Amino acid sequence: MADREPVAELEPRFSSDGATPTSWTEGRERLRRAEVYWLTTVRPGGSPHVTPLLAVWLDGALHFCTGPDERKARNLAGNPPCVLTTGCDALGEGLDLLVEGEAVRLTDDPDLRRVSDAYLSKYGEGWRFAVRDGAFYHGPGPPRETDPGAAWVYEVAPKKAFGFGKGGTFSQTRWRFQRTQTREMEGEIFMKWTLEVVVVPVSDVERAKAFYAGKLGFDLDHDTKISDEYHVVQLTPPGSGCSIVLGKGIVDMKPGSLKGLQLVVKDIRAARAQLVGRGVGVGEVQVVGASGPRPASDGEDLDNVGFVFFEDPDGNGWAVQQISARD
Repeated sequence: MADREPVAELEPRFSSDGATPTSWTEGRERLRRAEVYWLTTVRPGGSPHVTPLLAVWLDGALHFCTGPDERKARNLAGNPPCVLTTGCDALGEGLDLLVEGEAVRLTDDPDLRRVSDAYLSKYGEGWRFAVRDGAFYHGPGPPRETDPGAAWVYEVAPKKAFGFGKGGTFSQTRWRFQRTQTREMEGEIFMKWTLEVVVVPVSDVERAKAFYAGKLGFDLDHDTKISDEYHVVQLTPPGSGCSIVLGKGIVDMKPGSLKGLQLVVKDIRAARAQLVGRGVGVGEVQVVGASGPRPASDGEDLDNVGFVFFEDPDGNGWAVQQISARD
């Protein structure tokens, strides 16, 4: 993955007069040279888990390894967004760095060998890994009874990054990475594919349009009726990059048969209040974790785990989840 050049923005509220944005070239170099990082993941119940680890910068992303049964691996299995931080503990000097992204497990042995080589080059013989079966192992391949176990390798490409400059001039830089980057591997271009439209099967187009536009507040993009047998309505949830299509003569699906549609909001309690105020039959706020859903308690932190559920007039099922960090 080629290093991606982000847009750098200075936050003047937290920067000294005359400060300028830190270049991504400097930020990237410090990420490459740092030796210790801190990884923040989210437990199934929504509380954070923070742990120090070693990582390498390769192909525009940070890479780290961990045992599959360790807490951070278990957290990432259900919630891949994470944060990696590094920097200097002194106030008068240095640049502290924070990288937000999603941890993707690497399982291709050729890719893993390149990461293994990077670990060896950066940290020395104590961090020499053998690669086999999509994982890291210490040593060239010890007998099973003495094998310390596999280490899974994760790649975190930055979605957002922050740099906090310290010393005589304080600065806060935010680097925004473009969402239309491509990845080139083995001569083939891998592009980011975005979901554009989901068709929702309904029995009455006008009734469904009134529900989605009138009660849910979806924006009406277009309403096209070509004939009595072909009628297409497209609507988009506020702030969403994906739309829904209602219509007649589009797909052969039973009305009400679509389940599992999901919206994301920053405040699930406020979202539920809006839905109730608009006359939508929505359930109480639920906390969804490893043990299944349960009613939310007053004052409980609902980030990533808070949900409400409702159906449209035909019975198509929707969930709304609170994720406050989502752009």
